[in-house]
Amino acid sequence: MSKPTLSRLFLSLVCLTVINFSSLFAGVIYDKNFQGEEQEVGIVLTWSTSSEEDNSLFVIEKATDGEDFESIGAVGGTGDSDVLTEYNFFDFNVHGTYILYRLKQLDEDGTVNYSKPLFINKVNENNFMVARMSDVMTTGKFEVTFDMMIDSNMEYHLTNARGETVVKENMDFKKGINDIVIGMEDAESGTYKLSLRVDDEEEIITFKKIKSEAQKNKAVTAKKD
Repeated sequence: MSKPTLSRLFLSLVCLTVINFSSLFAGVIYDKNFQGEEQEVGIVLTWSTSSEEDNSLFVIEKATDGEDFESIGAVGGTGDSDVLTEYNFFDFNVHGTYILYRLKQLDEDGTVNYSKPLFINKVNENNFMVARMSDVMTTGKFEVTFDMMIDSNMEYHLTNARGETVVKENMDFKKGINDIVIGMEDAESGTYKLSLRVDDEEEIITFKKIKSEAQKNKAVTAKKD
């Protein structure tokens, strides 16, 4: 896949803007248009609606080559609503400098409408990105999988709710997919923060050690109620 250029991205923006006039007739009225903000660990995308009619789903699409959009996630709509509804989506998997996003909105009857394309000129280059992690409520080990963009040393630092250091290690990792597994079987119950740092780039993950799976199920039931 060839790298995107500013000229190709400009042409894509023009073409997509022309075909996106159909969004004027969508069953969704936007209070805040589709927007993006770069953070150290990725791009946070936000939008809000003041009215929705038969709105089923928002699909977030991304094009890193300036041409081909691919789905990177979805957020459920409210169906029918006449109150302000705010939405957000975090794209952790951000590569390259020039990125296009768009919002694909689907009605209950299958009608599809697109937002105007959103252009992001990324400034910060990530040294690593979290790809996945264990359940944030764990009875045993906690595992984090991350994608290293370079060969580098990473410091990971685990602290408890009192701010006390539980684990602090430095390890060399190769470019590509890597894992950190922390045994929590003998740790006391409570909230923990795991800091991952490469040079000046840091990401903090919060999770909870619980005594049993029954405690997790109770918490999930309470949340649904």
